[in-house]
Formats: sequence, C-alpha cells, structure tokens
Amino acid sequence: MKIPQFVKQIIDQKTEALRKNGIQEKQDRNTQLETITKAMTKENNSNSLQPTLPLLSAVFVTMFIAAAARIYIIRTTADRITAGLRARLYKTILNRELKFFEKNTGGEISSRLNTDVQILANAVTGNTAI
Repeated sequence: MKIPQFVKQIIDQKTEALRKNGIQEKQDRNTQLETITKAMTKENNSNSLQPTLPLLSAVFVTMFIAAAARIYIIRTTADRITAGLRARLYKTILNRELKFFEKNTGGEISSRLNTDVQILANAVTGNTAI
C-alpha cells in the first residue's frame, strides 16, 4: 500500500527541513518525536508540519471511509450470496421425491442446509475479502 510510504516521505521531508533550520538530530526516538511536536506547535516556525497535518488527516479519514465501505460491501455481498444459495437449495430440496424425505429426517435436512450454505458462504467471502 502506497499511503503509509507517502506519509513516511512527507514526515521525513518535514523533519529534514526542521533539522536544516537548527533543530539538531538526537539519538533517542522519543526525543525526536518531542522535538518535532514542539516545532509543530511553534507559531513562528514557517517550516512546521502544520500545513501538512490537514493533508494527513484527510488521507487517514479517506482510508477509514474506504475500509468501512469495503467491509460493508463484502458483508452485503456475502448476505446476498448466502440468501441466494439457501433459496436455491431449499427449492431443490422441495422438488425431491418422497423417498428422500422418508430416508432423511427433517432435522438432518435442515442442519445440512444451514451447514453447507454457511461453508460455501465462508469460502466465497474469504476469497472475495482478499
């Protein structure tokens, strides 16, 4: 996915700009984050990350909305596939001859219907989610 790499590049560029303006590089990562945070909050610093923050926020919000939409679409598709499979299988079972129902109990048929449809739905949605 290109978005995290894009965000990393933006932060690296802004950090480099901050270093060139007199902020010394420190070995401790927490100290670096504190330095960047302090630089972002300074009102007089023209090279701060503040102009980039709305862009980053928009990217994260867009990623969240896209992920939620993806989950919704996959679940809706899975429900429709499952409903269609159940309806077709139920029609097929109803068209069987009486010997089939004498041989198999209602509970066995119902259990088989639910189990088989659920297995197929999981297989289809598992492949779709990838």
